[in-house]
Amino acid sequence: MALLQACDPLPEGQAPEDTLLAHERKHRDELATARGLGHPHTRERAVTTAVLFGARGSDEVEARTAACRLIATALDHNAPVAIETQRAVASWIADLYPPATPGSSDPDEPVEFWGPMQPDRMAEFFLARSLDNEPDLPKVTGHLTDRLGASNALLVLSRAVSHNPAAARHIQTLVLAHPELFAPAALWVQTYAENPAPLMEALVRVNGRAIVTPRGSGKINPPALVSRGWPGSPWP
Repeated sequence: MALLQACDPLPEGQAPEDTLLAHERKHRDELATARGLGHPHTRERAVTTAVLFGARGSDEVEARTAACRLIATALDHNAPVAIETQRAVASWIADLYPPATPGSSDPDEPVEFWGPMQPDRMAEFFLARSLDNEPDLPKVTGHLTDRLGASNALLVLSRAVSHNPAAARHIQTLVLAHPELFAPAALWVQTYAENPAPLMEALVRVNGRAIVTPRGSGKINPPALVSRGWPGSPWP
């Protein structure tokens, strides 16, 4: 941290994670300017969505398509976004956060279009702050992710709660707005999350609309959904 400040000083008195995030934002803006990408606010919406869900597919083409679909909805879910803009923003994020491996020899391993923020667990600090400014994003983009994206999003948000308790409402938003995807994800992630409480609270709230129990009943039956393809299901 001291070395980072010495090389590229920012105002003193910030929490260490805020200093890291400020350096990260400066780097994003510099690369965006170099590429002629305007509209800083909408760029940050795109980054927040990418960090929250990621994008993947069976091959690079499918992964890019998933990324562009997320970006288009994050930038403006009420109007079409030019495909050139989608690709430019998606590629900008991919260069900022490249996947650990561009592809895999394992045919069952999905190809990730974006990688995680670095250093490790930076994403939880970022989302704990960025989603306060974009409370609509989880609801309008959550339906576009897959099981892995849903699980990853809920895990990182459960960690973000320790930095900003308000992050719990984004877990509730996802589970309530998209229960068929995020209710079984919450049931699964709470078995290994360091902080399962906000996940369980979200499931309790879903219970107001449909019964959600370990054995499942009512309109939403998470164990049945899990049994249709969720890997490592904790349910018999």
